[in-house]
Amino acid sequence: MTLITPSIAQVQDNENQSHIVIHRDVKLDTLVQRLYDANLMEQKIPGYRVQIYSGSNRSLANQVKSLFITSYPDIKIYLSYSQPYFKLRAGDFRTKAESIKIYNILLTDERFKAVLIVPDMIFLPELKTDSHVEKQD
Repeated sequence: MTLITPSIAQVQDNENQSHIVIHRDVKLDTLVQRLYDANLMEQKIPGYRVQIYSGSNRSLANQVKSLFITSYPDIKIYLSYSQPYFKLRAGDFRTKAESIKIYNILLTDERFKAVLIVPDMIFLPELKTDSHVEKQD
């Protein structure tokens, strides 16, 4: 394992002006660029979703997904597969408290049997802007 460390030196020139010179390995720039690119591609944060299905039957998972989409079109739904289970999860909630509202609604909906709040990596929520607010200079 190679350790990449930058070195910093304060230098004075002939006119008694000092400036800082940073010497660094180009590998450090490559590493920073890789991390930057990875973060751009994967814009997720820890949060919560409401799980409405977990089972090994793919066609049943797709039926539940279709039912959910027609019943709750404003809530995003995600189907994932983690062997041997298909998991159907709804929403992108930053806090558990945000997910409770949808959780309570789905508990009363008899079409969805196994409703749970689960931690998950969620997509960054879209920022809501108020078009009626005037910008101040």
